[in-house]
Amino acid sequence: MFTGKANRVLSLLFLLSAFSFVLYWSQNASANQVEIDQINRLIQEQGAQWEAGETSVSRLSPEVRKMRLGLAKQATAPAQGAQSFGASSSLLSAPSGSFDWRNYGYVTPPKEQGNCGACWAFAAAGALESQVAMSTGSLVDLSEQVLVSCSGANATGGGCNGGYLDRVSNYVKSTGIPVEECFPYTQSNNNCANAACPYWQSDAYKITGWHYVAPTVTYLKNALYTYGPLIVSMDVYGDFYSYTKGLYKYTSGTYQGGHAILLVGYDDSQQCFIVKNSWGADWGENGYFRIAYSEISSVVSFAQETIAYEGYTHSQTQCSYSLSGTSGALGSAGGIITVNVSANNGCWWTAVSNTPWITVSSGASVNGAGSVQLSVPRYTGPTRTGTATIAGTTFTLTQGVTSVVPYVAVDLGSRGVWMLQGGAWQQMSQSSPTQMATFGQRVVASFSGDGIYQYDGSTVTKISSNGSVENMIGADNIYTDSGGLWQWNGSWVSLSSSDPKNIAASGSIVYADFTPWGLWQWNGTTWMQIDTKAPISMVAADTNLYADYGGWGLFKWNGSAWSQISPTTPKNMVAAGSLLYVDFSPWGLWQYDGASWQQIDHNSPASMIAAGSNLYATYTGWGLWMWNGAGWSQLTSSNPTDMAVSGLNLYGTFGSLGIWQYNGTSWGQISTSVGGRIVATGN
Repeated sequence: MFTGKANRVLSLLFLLSAFSFVLYWSQNASANQVEIDQINRLIQEQGAQWEAGETSVSRLSPEVRKMRLGLAKQATAPAQGAQSFGASSSLLSAPSGSFDWRNYGYVTPPKEQGNCGACWAFAAAGALESQVAMSTGSLVDLSEQVLVSCSGANATGGGCNGGYLDRVSNYVKSTGIPVEECFPYTQSNNNCANAACPYWQSDAYKITGWHYVAPTVTYLKNALYTYGPLIVSMDVYGDFYSYTKGLYKYTSGTYQGGHAILLVGYDDSQQCFIVKNSWGADWGENGYFRIAYSEISSVVSFAQETIAYEGYTHSQTQCSYSLSGTSGALGSAGGIITVNVSANNGCWWTAVSNTPWITVSSGASVNGAGSVQLSVPRYTGPTRTGTATIAGTTFTLTQGVTSVVPYVAVDLGSRGVWMLQGGAWQQMSQSSPTQMATFGQRVVASFSGDGIYQYDGSTVTKISSNGSVENMIGADNIYTDSGGLWQWNGSWVSLSSSDPKNIAASGSIVYADFTPWGLWQWNGTTWMQIDTKAPISMVAADTNLYADYGGWGLFKWNGSAWSQISPTTPKNMVAAGSLLYVDFSPWGLWQYDGASWQQIDHNSPASMIAAGSNLYATYTGWGLWMWNGAGWSQLTSSNPTDMAVSGLNLYGTFGSLGIWQYNGTSWGQISTSVGGRIVATGN
């Protein structure tokens, strides 16, 4: 409990804080009033006809005031005279006297752009809103945020840092703007993917054409009368923030930046234009201002860039979508499922995962017919079910331990290669292979003097006469470097005429080190160079590549960009799904989950393989251990010479002890033979 003295101290501190706040506020208000008084004095001295006062913008700090601007000027000004872009009509003669589109109900109320340099987006949306009203007689509220986040009309660093009028006008013509509810304004750059309406492009308002208009009073009046409200530019100076009413003319202040607004009317008797701003209804004359014709040729450069919109379209496409299927299944090895979508051209659709372990690897947003690929990592737990929403339809995906009986292939040296399936052994070859790999339910082995052979569970087939292979790996396909880089999946496809120094693969994605031409990625259709340098070693899992660059450390490639995940070079590494295991000897064994590192052992293993969420590691003198993501358990005190995993089953060759299988709970001997290299399907 506070004492009386403590209470008095707290009360004093509170009073001092309150006094400091009041003092700061009063000093700021006083400085603002001095500025306003100076502007009004200059207005009177120069005979101008407007009044300065405290406004919602003048109360802001100088830095925040500039956020109310945002027009990026073109490097080259538009040529003089009206330039037509897709429009055929000529200018009408504007009536003398005055004209104001607000009197016809064709102008939407002023909005507030806030602390975001998006004036250009508000001017463009306002011009299109007026085009719609002129044709339909009804006002529509369109989304400025779509222009800020999706149009690409921004200058640099996002739409809140400014935008170009020609770029945004091209976007309004080609793509259009949906209603405000589809992407409410957030006063930030935001991301186009955050739009509330996933198919807004199919229900967007567009202009049919736009024109440049020369900056003369006659041209501006005639274009305004012919086309409707015009997008115009101006250079803002310090005094403009304090405008409250009257005919604005520049009197004082330094240059602040470019601004885009909407010209809605004129008055010859006052020699002024009537303009809609985007600083809210409590600024100026209820959100509007009047500006003298003479400001066209002053430092304000009013209307030096003016654009007229012509007409609008709002084709609400009748869209229907159908999927090639609404469900799919994958085994424990994971992989990619492709779903085809039928849709009319102009009908946009999206694919979104509703489940953490399902990733939309391609086809997230498509116009018309297309396909989407769902990527699923390896998983050895109980059967699980997840969903993705594709074109508005729920797609259900089930993953569980592969029910197909795996093949286990073992190199028995002079006795050749033997296959185990369903408890029965069958000889595949009488010779020892140089390479073995699996894909799907097939085993492929290369024999330097006899070619490459495939075993599919029933027959052995020779698939190539060239067995001189240095690298052979299996993923969705078999990849070899026999006289260039080749892909096998029932037939051979040449991916490159160059021999890679090293290759890694995950699913249908291949990474190849084509030293001295750097590191390249094959996505199933095309090559892309992802680095000019070659890594020392690399492993691939899911859609990620992990590459060791020696003195530069360990890097991850996620399909679009590199990121350094460790400055230390690894001694060895393996990956499965979203997990990477790295031996940073002498600093022990570490696990990387895509976001952070965790040391899982202070010792370094002699060898290791990963599958699903499990890591199997051998330690000299300590035997074979399994890490399940939470803790270690010893599987055997003996070290295997080689290991392979299929589903929940671990297979190991233990020299004179024979070949053994671990089913997740216990070991069973499957052969007394002395085996060497071992591979298993279903990975």
